[in-house]
Parts: sequence; structure tokens; C-alpha cells
Amino acid sequence: ILAEPIDSQRQDDIVILDVRAEKFFNLSASRRFGVFVDVYNLTNSDAAQNINWNSGSTYRFPVTIIGPTIMRFGTKFDW
Repeated sequence: ILAEPIDSQRQDDIVILDVRAEKFFNLSASRRFGVFVDVYNLTNSDAAQNINWNSGSTYRFPVTIIGPTIMRFGTKFDW
């Protein structure tokens, strides 16, 4: 038996902005070299991704929190 309606517990919306920039350079007719940069969680959201809904001392305790802003640089070679 439910003590409250099933939709009474709701967590906040999570908004994350990820960005990628990429540039390719032609080396020959069939070969390309590329560089890229990825930025994950650009707005540095620290929202709780999973929340414990079980009753007790950990009620509404965040289980997982979104990580900080991360940048990744890399290269590609197509042949």
C-alpha cells in the first residue's frame, strides 16, 4: 500500500552542456589529419543525478553527483 501518490517525489531537472570543436586538414587525396577539443559539463552543473528515495537516515541523499567541467584534446588520422 502506497502512503503517498507515486508521482509525489521528483528530482530536479538536470541540464548539461557539452561542446565539441573539430578541424580537419587534408594531407593528400585520401589522408586527413584532424584535431579536436571536447568540453563536458561546460556550465559546471553539480546537480544530483541519482537520489535515494528509501525511508531512513539517507532519505533524499544524493547517490551520484554530476562531475566537474572536463576538457579533452585529441588528434585523428584518417587514411
